[in-house]
Order: sequence, then C-alpha cells, then structure tokens
Amino acid sequence: MTEHVPPAAAAAPARRAADEADVIVVGAGPAGSTTAYYLASAGLDVLLLEKSRFPREKVCGDGLTPRAVVAGIVLVVLVQVFVFDARHRLILNKVMYPAIALGLLASPINPLILGTSNALGNVDSAVLGAVVGGGLFLALVVLSGGGVGLGDAKLTFFLGAILGFLPLYNPPIVRALIFGVVCGGVIAGLLLLTRVRGMRDFIPYGPFLCVGGAVVILFPVQ
Repeated sequence: MTEHVPPAAAAAPARRAADEADVIVVGAGPAGSTTAYYLASAGLDVLLLEKSRFPREKVCGDGLTPRAVVAGIVLVVLVQVFVFDARHRLILNKVMYPAIALGLLASPINPLILGTSNALGNVDSAVLGAVVGGGLFLALVVLSGGGVGLGDAKLTFFLGAILGFLPLYNPPIVRALIFGVVCGGVIAGLLLLTRVRGMRDFIPYGPFLCVGGAVVILFPVQ
C-alpha cells in the first residue's frame, strides 16, 4: 500500500526538536557566547545553555579587587627598594617620601589596613603603625651609631602607614618587622658561616624588611 504525501509536506524539511542542535555550548560567558556566535554565523544550529539569569556574577571578572590593586602598587615599591638597596646600599628619598605621604593620605580608604570598621579607625591604625615602626628603627639608628641606616627607618615608617597597627592583639606592622628581622638574621648568619661576608662587611637591612612587609600583605591574618 502506498501512502500519498502532499507535495507541500514532501518539500518541507523535517523540523528538529526544540532541544536538538548541531552544537550545544554550555556556559554563556565571554568564551561560550563568542563560540556560539561564530558557529551560528557559519550556518550551524547552535544551542547556548546558561544556568544563571543575566546579569550574573562571574568570579573571574571580579578578581581585580581594590585590595589587589593597592597590594600590587605597594609590592612594586617594595621591589624597587629591595633591588636598589641590595645593589647600592641606598633607599631613595624620592621613593620613600612620596610613598609615605600617599600611604598616610590614602589610609581612610586603604584596603590593606585590617582590624577597623571605619575610615577614622584606618587613619588611627596607619598613624600608630607608622609611629611604632618608624620610631623603633629610628631609635636603632641612634643607638647603633650608624649600624642601621636612616633609610631603614623611613622604610618601616612607610610599612607602618600601609599595614597599620590594628588589631592590637596582632599588629600587622609588628609581624612585618618580626618576619624581616628573622629573615635578615638567618641570611646574615648563613653569609657569615659560609664566609661570603665578614663581621666588618655591611649587609643592607632594607631587603629583609621588604620581605617582611610582602609576607604580611600576601598572607593577611583577619
């Protein structure tokens, strides 16, 4: 038995189910949307799937936080001080003075300062950190008779302004100084034991303080 098919029906292509396609792209983010667009432009039937409703949060688009930006700027300053002091035994005033000024002026909105709940608390923490950090090393400059350079005091003043002194039970600037002192002591001891440096040789302290500050920035304690 032969079934008669109307000409119009015979000419019309078979319709695909709504959930069928040549290509299924899962995820309508930048990469998925671009892929789907070019495949569709090439004549393919494309189904683009996305579980969330737009606009939506996307973690990879939120990675550059204010803290990350400020941390990056501070780390650039610390790298410059580290390299220049290690090579030339000198911490430049034209780097430290503007850095200190910006650190104090920006303290109300500095995301690196933790342990406070408002802008005024940030300012208090920054000023106290700068006074404690810079004051401690300024005292060492006087007591050491030149063994500790004034540049180190300026560097710790800057670190204190950036990291702050709060919370009181675990001050960030104190942790940075402890890390720096321990790191400097270990490296200096190894240099002396291996006779790479002698007791009368000068070993710059700035690089170790930079390491201490970087550790506190990269591994904050809430």
